[in-house]
Formats: sequence, structure tokens, C-alpha cells
Amino acid sequence: PGFQMEVLANSDGLNFLRADTSPYAKQIEALMKKYPNLHFMVCGTSLKNLEESGQKAALLPNVRVTSSAVEQVAQRIREGWSYSAI
Repeated sequence: PGFQMEVLANSDGLNFLRADTSPYAKQIEALMKKYPNLHFMVCGTSLKNLEESGQKAALLPNVRVTSSAVEQVAQRIREGWSYSAI
């Protein structure tokens, strides 16, 4: 593949990448298998806040944790990546 794509979830978006709450778990896992250049990530700060509120956050397999969403986006922009918020 000639490009890499990251889907980065933070705040309430973590629910889409949690094994216990995601309504799209099977679809996300299928996408990760089909497209090895597609990576799903969660904000470590949001994950920490969720766990500190007493919720367990079991993530879907192969979901990566980054230190924070802001740091990840800033790093990728410095590296020349494009950014699109949805």
C-alpha cells in the first residue's frame, strides 16, 4: 500500500472501539484485516479518564493507544500527513 490511514477516537468516540460497547466491532475488525494500512487508535488521555471514572475499557483487538489525540494529530501533521476531523 502506498499510504497509511489512522482513525483516532477520543472522548465518547472511544465507545466505537471498545469491545463491550461498539455496535461496529465486527465491521471494524473486518476492515483491519482487509486493509493492513488502516489503523484504529484511541486517545490515551480519554482512556485514562474513562478508567478513572470506574469504567473498564476493553478495546477491540489491534486497536492502538496513543498518549493523547492532540499529540498524535500534531505529530502526524509535522510528518506531512493530512488531517480530517469527522
